[in-house]
Amino acid sequence: MIFTAVALAVAAVSLPFASAQVCDTNKTILLDQSGAVRKASIHQGALARYNITYSSAQGWIDDRKAWFYNLGAHSTPSNATPTGSIVASIPILVPYYPNGTRAGNSIINLLPCDPGYSDVWQVNLVIVPPTYPLNAFTSAADVQTAAGNGSGVLVNATTILRNCPIVPFNSTVVDISGSTTALIPFYVLGWYQGVPVAYLDAGVVGTNVTNPVYHIGLANGTITDPAVFEGLTTPFWNLNAVTVPASVAGTNTLHSQAEIMAGKYSINTTSVIVNCPLSFVASPATNTSTTSATSASGTATASATGKPSGAGATRASVVMTLAMVGAVAFLLL
Repeated sequence: MIFTAVALAVAAVSLPFASAQVCDTNKTILLDQSGAVRKASIHQGALARYNITYSSAQGWIDDRKAWFYNLGAHSTPSNATPTGSIVASIPILVPYYPNGTRAGNSIINLLPCDPGYSDVWQVNLVIVPPTYPLNAFTSAADVQTAAGNGSGVLVNATTILRNCPIVPFNSTVVDISGSTTALIPFYVLGWYQGVPVAYLDAGVVGTNVTNPVYHIGLANGTITDPAVFEGLTTPFWNLNAVTVPASVAGTNTLHSQAEIMAGKYSINTTSVIVNCPLSFVASPATNTSTTSATSASGTATASATGKPSGAGATRASVVMTLAMVGAVAFLLL
């Protein structure tokens, strides 16, 4: 389904897994720094704002209440395995000076709906000589040119994967679980081919192999009950549509994959992969939102892409990595 641009923000809130972007107009929307683009309609000159508030919603995992964010369905699987699809990753260039301080905003080369785009980003550290000013590089081409001309710029690919969907400027995130330990993705500015872009950093991706999530609803497609997730290893999920009879719809009695399978309901397995990091999972003992939390996408305390609350730990890690890169570079000289 292709949503109209105006219906987009409404759909992102009202439908559990509605896409958060529009492919045919995404660059217009995503690169507009004011968060507003002029719409051609009866009211000529009117402004339609596309910044989105991503609010967590409550679902279930193994009879436990779980709160999640719907960050859209933009990632294409690279291949499938018996246990789930593998979500491909794309590079993000993260500039740092040798002392571990940031040398500028992170750089990407793809937007949602571009061929090969994914919300899973593989962190590539770009070591920038201290003589370069902040944000000297604003495109992947700039970095590649500098790295190839003996300027002292080095690119080090890491194995770190992060969940960082591109979003419209000035978008916000709200968690409604009530937990003080909930994961809340943070808003970050970056660069795309020389122009600013915004994204959310939802933390480390433990694995890019998907788990299943189940829509529960009627045969006409109406969703009637909270989503049911299976597994805690990833923020990426294969979407399955479960059709239940009217006697079950709206009763909120299906809380686990096992219960869905036991009911022998019709299940339509789709090829859609949704990005739904969990903000908080309640303890199985009490099912309240004030007990210990479990996150499927890690925490934001080791980010190499932005400035989370744990920036000190990140900086120490980066300095260590930079030192290792320096040692390798020395050996290769």
